[in-house]
Amino acid sequence: MPVWDDPELVNGDPEDVKIKIPESVTPTSDSYVDVDSIFIEFDMTNVVDIALYRVVVSVKSESGCEYAEVSRDFLVRHDYFCVSFPPVCNITSISPSPAVKGETVFFNGTAIDPDTPVVAYNWTSSIDGHLSNSLNFSSSDLSVGIHTIYFSAQDYVMSCYDVWSEADSVTLIITEEAIINQNPVASISQIDFSSAVEGSPVTFDASASSDVDDDELEYRWDFNSDGTWDTGWSNTTTITNTWYDDWIGMITLEVSDGELTDSDTIDITVQNVAPTGTISGDVIDENGTATINGVISDPGINDTFDVTIEWGDGEHEIVSYPAGTTVFSKNHQYLDDDPSGTSSDDYTVTVTVTDDDGGVGTESSVVTVNNIAPEIISLSSPIDPIAVNEPITISSDFIDVGTLDTHTVSIDWGDSSVDAMELSVSSVSADQPTHSYLDAGVYRITVTVIDDDDGSDTKTSEQYVVVYDADAGFVTGGGWIYSPLDAYITDPTLTGKATFGFVSKYKKGAIVPTGNTEFQFQVADLTFKSTSYEWLVIAGSKAKYKGIGTINGEGEYTFMLSAIDADLTPSTDVDLFRMKIWNETAVIYDNQIEALEDADPTTAIGGGSIVIHQEK
Repeated sequence: MPVWDDPELVNGDPEDVKIKIPESVTPTSDSYVDVDSIFIEFDMTNVVDIALYRVVVSVKSESGCEYAEVSRDFLVRHDYFCVSFPPVCNITSISPSPAVKGETVFFNGTAIDPDTPVVAYNWTSSIDGHLSNSLNFSSSDLSVGIHTIYFSAQDYVMSCYDVWSEADSVTLIITEEAIINQNPVASISQIDFSSAVEGSPVTFDASASSDVDDDELEYRWDFNSDGTWDTGWSNTTTITNTWYDDWIGMITLEVSDGELTDSDTIDITVQNVAPTGTISGDVIDENGTATINGVISDPGINDTFDVTIEWGDGEHEIVSYPAGTTVFSKNHQYLDDDPSGTSSDDYTVTVTVTDDDGGVGTESSVVTVNNIAPEIISLSSPIDPIAVNEPITISSDFIDVGTLDTHTVSIDWGDSSVDAMELSVSSVSADQPTHSYLDAGVYRITVTVIDDDDGSDTKTSEQYVVVYDADAGFVTGGGWIYSPLDAYITDPTLTGKATFGFVSKYKKGAIVPTGNTEFQFQVADLTFKSTSYEWLVIAGSKAKYKGIGTINGEGEYTFMLSAIDADLTPSTDVDLFRMKIWNETAVIYDNQIEALEDADPTTAIGGGSIVIHQEK
């Protein structure tokens, strides 16, 4: 009985052991495989032929990874059993391959045996049969055709029984006559150079290349004359390339049939493409800052740019941008809308984009600049009554964001006279305008400022200008009171400043007094103006008179004004004022709503004065 006993095969704790044995070889019941060793006893009663029998044992770990495989070859006769490793054979070279009939072909091999010497070699051909018994040999007698060459060997044990090792094999082709490879011919077809512009693909065609041997050709290209191939080998005959800057140079094509090569060249000029641009406009107020946003388009992505901006107001700037720039944004301040005389003006902004190759693109847009009207921020006039023919002055300030604007100021003095002046500053008082009133009365002054673009603002003084005639007994007043709760009947909650100005007198020989009375309660939008007087009573420090007037220029309302001149009585150190306005149906205003009509006024004036003038 042949026995395989190998205590060194298994190390550790195998999970699975697989044993591959020939069908005619049966392990006996005494065989075993455990964690320490392998013992296999074979029953050879069914073995008839002298042959090599291979038994393979594979051991796997618990993780399932195979880490050991051991085989044994058993050479068996009827009366003899031995274990032997056969030689391992390799064909190391056959040259030349392929070869021409009659040409000497050299064969080389190796046969390695781990346990016994190699004593015999065997070379055979699938066409010519046995070739040689040498390890290395040559032959010039091979037949035309496709040969499968086999190489095997025997060690000392195997030679006793004429058993050969497993053979190595290689294919060898023998041809009738020598094949002489011809060079391929490379050819670049002419192209339409009008398409050779930066940023656009240019197509190259190598289909005119040829090979007389009808070998399959491969192609590669150099697109920038640097001696380095820009593509790998490919059997595609057409290819495109894009240049991202203008360029003059040579294109090289190389063609290969797998053994020989050929090349062709063609000169090319890649033209620059001028950049283009788009810009946005803007709408701003004078003295404001406009923003334009631009987009640069240039297929030459390697181009750099100079952007020139003409702002339309005589100013310009040049800005440089690096390659790859596609957008830009710039700001510019416009101090004025120009030309003068319009409420807004358009400035044409022109942007010129020049690339580093001299290509130029131009685009325009519009910035609209709106005029901003001046704003009167203050206007003051005399509060105290003024004698006829006595000059007065006013002060007024205004602002204008249009710092380049010039201004015309008109002053309506309220007595049908108007003065006008040109100002280079934003203050009317700087020129000290003066005016004298010829007649006694109550006047309001209106100032209008107009800039050189027809923007304007108008403001009327809150204070009345009261002008009196000292030659007659009469009452005059001008100033303001704080209007209390419940004074304005339509909305009793309204309170605030109310201004007044009045003159009331009897002319010589007249039975009805004359003059003018104005009263304004701004919060209530109430402006009262007298149209006629009915009577006037002056008694010491007190004056009272009655008349007719309008509210906001409309209707007919009765009014009664009561006043006390503090300079003529020790009972008060401040002038007192009352105003009552009513119509046929209801009271409109009364700053002493609960008092009788003949009651003395009790509301102190907040500013100004009331003067009762005695006849001389």
